Parts: sequence; structure tokens; C-alpha cells
Amino acid sequence: MPEVSSILALLDLYLMERGIPMPSGASARKVAEESIELVEVCSRSDPDRKAIMHELADVVLAAAVVAHHHGFTVEEAIRAKCELDTGREARRSVRP
Repeated sequence: MPEVSSILALLDLYLMERGIPMPSGASARKVAEESIELVEVCSRSDPDRKAIMHELADVVLAAAVVAHHHGFTVEEAIRAKCELDTGREARRSVRP
């Protein structure tokens, strides 16, 4: 399994290539740790669906904390990621 330091290095490179600053300190480390736990659960020969959902929720929660710290929502972050990766503006969700 990957170590937190290697996950942080990959996350830093990923963000740097997209012109996004790396979140500082413990919040970025928490995202990396939760990501490793998700990979471990998914890598089991017979992964438990509830365990996967739990670990996935941990990753999303950690990412939401980072987003909030930097003043945006996870939805805004996903939209920005799509725009940067595709070179076009993402579709907005339709609300009644």
C-alpha cells in the first residue's frame, strides 16, 4: 500500500499541474490518509460494500474540510476540476 508521504507528493504534483495551491498541513495529510484507507478496503479480495461507503465518506468529508478552509464548496471544486481538465465550462446543475 502507498504511504501518506507518497500520496501527498502525488496530490501536490496533481494540483501543481492544474495551478491549484496545495492545502496546508493536517488537512491535506488527512485527505491522503483517508484515501489510503479507501484503497486498502477496495483492494480486498471480497470488499465489503458498507466498509467502502464508510471509507469513501471519510475521503469526501476530509476533502470538504479542505474546500471549506479555502473558501469554496466541494461542488465548486468539482466544477473547477472539470473545467480545467476539459478546457470548457462544466454544466451547472439544474435547480427548481
